[in-house]
Amino acid sequence: MRHSVSVTCCALWVSRFSLAYAADVPGGTVLGEKQELVRHIKDEPASLDPAKAVGLPEIQVIRDLFEGLVNQNEKGEIIPGVASQWKSNDNRIWTFTLRD
Repeated sequence: MRHSVSVTCCALWVSRFSLAYAADVPGGTVLGEKQELVRHIKDEPASLDPAKAVGLPEIQVIRDLFEGLVNQNEKGEIIPGVASQWKSNDNRIWTFTLRD
């Protein structure tokens, strides 16, 4: 029971914070020589350990660093992340198959 609750919480967390995605760059587009991303976070994260993350600053950084079992595309549809497939017979216990 505890394992299924953990998996459910993880799946909900991933679906909540998986709205970010990379931009589609059309072929032939010339990009700048220096590619830089600046991420504004209001407060300094207290920890980057996912097991200790409790605040929004930690969650924002961890979401940028780690990929979840599943993600969402631009239409909000669930797509594979680290898991290549998943199934459930009763919508209570989920089995995820990790990609190679």
